[in-house]
Amino acid sequence: MQTLTYLWEIDQARKINPEGVFASMSMNNLYMETAAEFTKAYRILNKVIKAGGKESMLNGAERTMLLWQLSEELEVLNKKLRSLALSVCIYNFEDVWNRAIAGKIEKTNGMIASDAIRRHGKAMKQVARFYRMRQEHKPWFQ
Repeated sequence: MQTLTYLWEIDQARKINPEGVFASMSMNNLYMETAAEFTKAYRILNKVIKAGGKESMLNGAERTMLLWQLSEELEVLNKKLRSLALSVCIYNFEDVWNRAIAGKIEKTNGMIASDAIRRHGKAMKQVARFYRMRQEHKPWFQ
């Protein structure tokens, strides 16, 4: 249920900041890490609920071990999804541009500071909208 909630949060972050989906791709590698975690969790889940038959039966200890592994992998996956939702919410194309031209265009310290303050304010507004949306649309079981 938590994984579905975090996927919903990514969708809401996309609605708040549509360009964040593409901007966050070049700012970090969370998409690849999340895909890898999905794959790990799927493989463990597949082992746990394998089709019947004598050769694929698991004893209680093996099943418990796999369920603990699955629980741990889902925790890591949920953490990655949460980070991805915040990344989508915060980053925009201006951040990508600033990273691309870093050190290539001479800026004074004052220009850098004013840009940073403006970006910080914009990011805080986006995050505030994101958390306000989360509070207004709480999942059923929390």
